[in-house]
Order: sequence, then C-alpha cells, then structure tokens
Amino acid sequence: MIGYGLACEHTLGNMLEWNGDNGKTYFYQSEYPYDVDQSYADAGYAGYKVNDSVNNHEAWGVGVYSYFRDHDVTINSGIQAPQKPGIKFHNSLSVFLNGKGSINHVIDNMGSAVTSAHGQSWVCEYGDDVPVADEVYQMIQ
Repeated sequence: MIGYGLACEHTLGNMLEWNGDNGKTYFYQSEYPYDVDQSYADAGYAGYKVNDSVNNHEAWGVGVYSYFRDHDVTINSGIQAPQKPGIKFHNSLSVFLNGKGSINHVIDNMGSAVTSAHGQSWVCEYGDDVPVADEVYQMIQ
C-alpha cells in the first residue's frame, strides 16, 4: 500500500498505524490532541507507528506536531518503528507549535526534543545503514 499526502489530527490513540509489509508513505503530517494529559503519553501513543511485526516500510516527509494546550504532556517519540533492515525514514521531523510539554525524540530515540525553546527537530535518514551521528540535525526557532 502507498499513501500520498496523509494527515491526521487530534486522535485519542496512535494517529497512524502501519501493520503490513511493503508500505510506503509520501508526506504525512499529524498533530497530537490539544486537551490530553500525561496519561495519553504514558500509554505510549505515537503520531506515526510502524508495528513491530513489519519487516519492510519506507516513508518520506513524516511530521508529528504538538500543541498541548491544557496540560504539560511529554511524549517520548513522535514516530515509532522497529529497527530492522527494511524500515527506512527520510526527512522526518517533530515540531512544537505552541502550548505546553514536549516531544523528546523524532523517531524512537533519535532526534532532539522539541519544546518551547527548541521548536523543530529533524532526522534526515533513519534505517540500519545510517550513520546516526552524521544524520541528526536540529533547527531552533
């Protein structure tokens, strides 16, 4: 399956879940719900989640945004994906739009936190053959 120009906002759960092999996404944007509290983050929800059983998936331009209006919420990672040879992401980002809280990482444990002080974080390439130290960048608003 191939998805072009996908968007999802304010869903009380994972906003997108890929559960099958050989999926591809070309541009995706999502924004977490405004009014959730820390229990939402503690449940482990992601803006974009690739199921652990998936062996092949590739995505370009995946963005996960936060505007936690009502509560201080800290999400661990905007994108969650298994670390396998067939899983690849290109030009992914997290963005702090406004409000409270943060997203600690762009993909799994890669990428810097986005907060009111550091508004955007990018991971240019993610996959088993990527030199992590050379491919993680942060943009500060």
